[in-house]
Amino acid sequence: LAGIGTYQFSTSFSNSGTIAPGSAPGELTIVYSTIANSALDIELTAASGPGTGHDRLIVNGNFTASGTLNASLLGGYNPAPGTSFEIVQTSGGTVSGAF
Repeated sequence: LAGIGTYQFSTSFSNSGTIAPGSAPGELTIVYSTIANSALDIELTAASGPGTGHDRLIVNGNFTASGTLNASLLGGYNPAPGTSFEIVQTSGGTVSGAF
């Protein structure tokens, strides 16, 4: 599942493949979902924030981090040590688990 915009499902969505939000970079929203055991591909290009400097996945539902997080630095970007990025945001749900 990849790209930008919003995917809305009429029933719970479960994914065991790869989720790649954004379009170098951008945001992908999934509505009415439970996501677990997915690889999450995130591209980081600047410290300008989600959607412009790095990819972000927005989930309206529950997100269980139990897959693999693949983060790629693009365009020579080299973040300072300790830089943090909000890569998953939930609305109406929870984030649990670890990559």
